[in-house]
Order: sequence, then structure tokens, then C-alpha cells
Amino acid sequence: MAGNSRLRVDRTEPFLAFVFFRKDSRRAGEALLTELRAKGRMTEKEMSQFVKRLAAGDLGFRFSKTNFYKGILGRYLDLGFVKKGTIHGGEKGKTVNAYLPVLQPIPAHAPDSPSFWSVAYQICLWWNDIMFPEDRPTEQEQS
Repeated sequence: MAGNSRLRVDRTEPFLAFVFFRKDSRRAGEALLTELRAKGRMTEKEMSQFVKRLAAGDLGFRFSKTNFYKGILGRYLDLGFVKKGTIHGGEKGKTVNAYLPVLQPIPAHAPDSPSFWSVAYQICLWWNDIMFPEDRPTEQEQS
């Protein structure tokens, strides 16, 4: 292969299958990932608008606000993939609360398999591939 040719594999499907059991939850989780990837972060107001669009079916399917906040956003927060923090520069340059994706710390070498740690390592690796692709080596660079 050419030196600048890079192989990227989409890790979204296996990541969502590990984190969410129901198909509709995976779909809502993927919609949030897409939105976070596009924006880099979401203020509480942007999250509220996103959830309203999701509940209204504007994204191609419907998902209730309660199920989203408890089942989707809550899961991402509980697992440490998303954190709630403050950012500067909201409307009128004020400090506002926002949801931010978290770059997972990954050791240089994978833990021995099979173990809980090897599964956690793989899930975090997939998360970083999905949300921070510029920070991750390609498949070729890992080989």
C-alpha cells in the first residue's frame, strides 16, 4: 500500500452494541454521537433542542425525552464517556454548562485476554476511535 494510504474502520456498531442492548437505544445513542462529533460539545440548551427534535421524530425516529436523559445520556455520563463541564463563550460570552466527550486514557499495551480489563480496554479504544479519530493511529500504524 502507498505510504499515505490509511485504513480506518468504523467502530460505532460494536461500541453501541456493548453499551446499549435495545435497538432503539442504539439508534438514539448513535444520533447523540453524531451530534457530539459534529459540534465537539453541546450546551444544555443545544442538548435540550436535540432531545426535542428526537422526541418529535425530526431525526427519522422517535425517542422519548425521559428515556433519552435516563437511558442514553445517563449511560454515557455514568460510564465516563461524556462529562458535564463549563465552557466560556456561550450566548453573550457567558460561562455555560456543556456536555463534553471524554478522551479515554488507553495504556500502550492491551491487557491479557480474556478479562474484564481487556473488554473495558476495547470499548474505550472504540470510543476514542469514534469521537477522537485524529488522536488515534490507523490500523496500519498499530500493526
